[in-house]
Amino acid sequence: MTNLFAVKITYEGKPCIFCVADSQATNSHDGTKRSEQKLVQRGHNLIMDTGHAGIAYEVYEKLQGKDGTAPEIAELILKLTEDYAKRNEGNIRMHSGFLVAGKDKDGVGMYAVSAINHERSVRGIQPIQPMYSDGVGGYYVRPAFNRDMEMGYTKYPETPLEAMFLCFKAGIKANDDLGVDSKLQYGFVSQDASRLLMPAGINPVSVEDMNITYTGFTGVRFELTKENYAELVEAYTSEIRTVYAFYHAMETMMHRLDSVDIKCNMLHTKLKSGKAIEAEAKKKPDELSQLDGAIYDYQIKLEHLQEAKARLQPFVDAFMKGGLDNIVPVVREFDKGQEKEYANALSSLEAQRSRDKGEEIPGPI
Repeated sequence: MTNLFAVKITYEGKPCIFCVADSQATNSHDGTKRSEQKLVQRGHNLIMDTGHAGIAYEVYEKLQGKDGTAPEIAELILKLTEDYAKRNEGNIRMHSGFLVAGKDKDGVGMYAVSAINHERSVRGIQPIQPMYSDGVGGYYVRPAFNRDMEMGYTKYPETPLEAMFLCFKAGIKANDDLGVDSKLQYGFVSQDASRLLMPAGINPVSVEDMNITYTGFTGVRFELTKENYAELVEAYTSEIRTVYAFYHAMETMMHRLDSVDIKCNMLHTKLKSGKAIEAEAKKKPDELSQLDGAIYDYQIKLEHLQEAKARLQPFVDAFMKGGLDNIVPVVREFDKGQEKEYANALSSLEAQRSRDKGEEIPGPI
């Protein structure tokens, strides 16, 4: 049970890919759930998996220290799972699939690997353009995206912010399935960089993967030995708190943008319906007044939408650049904004209490 989503865009003349995965893993024997890493980095490539977790973990272990183009890594995954495929031939209940995102002849590309035969596809590799969705969450994500495209609620992303927000929307929509959670793991890969962003409480695939996450945000890499293992854990535990604070702040901005986006879509639908009866509305002043009000509300919400995007933009930029030097200032600005919003909310509450008591509220000096 999982949800995988990825989208490729061209930004400033260069291709890049944004990925998202949920974190929920379900034990097939007793149904217990836990949070596991499903999005990993091997060399310059990002890899996501769906299906049998044990197979994926073994593949990830054998890929440690490996690098190459995305098609080469995809071929290697197919080779590494060959014995599993032979043992499970004809078993439609067994499924193991991967998505590899990394460099290729076109700059960067996505390659879906069907590692073990199952009822939906055959064993092999398929290049993906320009969007990928898999796992049980995809049964919710794909229809929702097609509906929003038809209704004019969304468009294919053209900027990193739009691509990142679409990944977030896909993760939230997939959470409708009981086999998927909303602890979203984010990934970004271009010709120049690849990066991961994990929520708190995720079990890393290995100590090496913990190191990869740490290095991606600090620029400092530990050469793992028995002697420095404790040092890595201590450094990771200390520095990762800042990463988690960044993650929380970015998700907060995502939810705020999503809230405004939903309201804009509701007004957009009302306006589309209103335009269809505009001729009739002109004959009925009351209905025309309602339509004018919807237009005004829509314009206001569009302004709020742009404000929400502006507040999210620094987080997307910092995620793409990586490094604590870029992340820390964004988190600090977020904290300052939260303090200001809290102070304003407290002031409004005190003013409301004064009004309820019939007290005179002091005006500006």
